[in-house]
Amino acid sequence: MSIDSILEVLPPLIGLSETAKNLCMLIGVGSFAGGVLSLFAHKRHLDEVFAEKHTVRELNYEVRKYRRRAIASSLIASLGIMLAGIAFVDELRTVAIFVSIILLLLVGVLGVAILDFFSVGINEIARKDDSARKAMVEEYVRQRNMIQQTKEEAEEAAVDDAE
Repeated sequence: MSIDSILEVLPPLIGLSETAKNLCMLIGVGSFAGGVLSLFAHKRHLDEVFAEKHTVRELNYEVRKYRRRAIASSLIASLGIMLAGIAFVDELRTVAIFVSIILLLLVGVLGVAILDFFSVGINEIARKDDSARKAMVEEYVRQRNMIQQTKEEAEEAAVDDAE
């Protein structure tokens, strides 16, 4: 069995049918449109943030968040272009190159999304909300005083029972 006979059998097995190509085209166009719409939505959100009054630190954070999300959106749009491009490819090597690029783009999208997820979480932890912190401290003091009062009443009741 030679390598030529194997290469003759593989293209029909690996090659994409017309239905698969049409599906790739539809998913690709949808992904491209989703990436572009997401990009505009993130820009609109950034404009809304700048319309409100914020500290410089908060504005810098929002700009960095917008940049991360714009990168993810553009990677999603690029992914859509690559998926749609598969519909026009007939050569097996080119399909393999397209699939490898698509997988790399997926890894990039996931990487940026994970970084964004952790960045937003860390920012929420680090952000200081003075009114919420003050309310939390007041609630803690109230509960501590209530527990102390209950203990004192229990001790008085024990002293009264002992007499």
